[in-house]
Amino acid sequence: MLCALAAATVAAELAVERLDVYGVNYYVDVQQYQLRAIEIAPPGEVSAEGRIFENRRGVHLVLRDFEYRTDERGLRTGAAYRSAPGAMPVLFLGDSVTLAWGVDDEESWPRLLERRARAPDGRPLAALNAGHLMYDTTQQASLLRGWGPVLKPELVVLTFNFNDLQPTWDQLLEIHLPKAGAPPGGAGAETGENRVERFFWGLRYLWRYRQELKRLAESDRSTLPPYSYYPSGWPRCERALEDVRATCEALGARLVVNDHSFPAVPELPRWCAERGVACISTALSEDDQRRYRNSPIDTHLNAEGNQVVAQSVVEQLVALGILQRAP
Repeated sequence: MLCALAAATVAAELAVERLDVYGVNYYVDVQQYQLRAIEIAPPGEVSAEGRIFENRRGVHLVLRDFEYRTDERGLRTGAAYRSAPGAMPVLFLGDSVTLAWGVDDEESWPRLLERRARAPDGRPLAALNAGHLMYDTTQQASLLRGWGPVLKPELVVLTFNFNDLQPTWDQLLEIHLPKAGAPPGGAGAETGENRVERFFWGLRYLWRYRQELKRLAESDRSTLPPYSYYPSGWPRCERALEDVRATCEALGARLVVNDHSFPAVPELPRWCAERGVACISTALSEDDQRRYRNSPIDTHLNAEGNQVVAQSVVEQLVALGILQRAP
């Protein structure tokens, strides 16, 4: 009976991994990104009010369902991508939504926009995708200060999400602070329990997902991050947005804020209106979020969702006279 139970457990683990139950490989892919695709930001930038990390240059990760590459500047790119000569540079700032986590570069909404739109004077576009996993508005502002003079964008599209209200700095501190009851020898200490956990990662992550669903169902969401950071987190975001606006002015670049937040953050369109900053919206309903997600665990936009967002952004920017449609 014990042998049968052990065999069944191993079989269940292999099934979870191979069939990617509920999209459980998302956790492994994110871990690969954190270990291999990012580096600490330059000296003087690492702080609660600046960049903490940035994309590593020349990365190529082959993940479960897509490939992730960066060019010599740390921008997301495709294997055969080349920008058109004389193209208008458009810099996309944001987190994993801008990065288009879960799909290949050619299916990402910034790359789709590049193909579907043109500059007002008819030039092709060069989409500079500076999306980073776990980035918030503060880090985006810092990155623009550092990279802006090199990239020289004529248009900057900043995508704002509700979780920008929760500082990435806080999340990283929570991850890296020593846990009570940790085994002697530090995080790198190897134990029999660690080895078992490493083998049965699929079942462990699936259990984690089910527990998270239970926690959300039994709790008042307003008491949980990132919801618990509203509205207290807005002043920090507002300062960062002011920073972005000032940098864009210094660079001579047009700023567009893409409101992708759900639930809505009413302060954001109000801030844009008061400062004359163009604001568009690609926020999705709960039904559409479920329809366009990669998996129950990985709720980022799938290829169809990226198509929807790209089309919406093109239509709104054309209506504002900021871009024109590609012939």
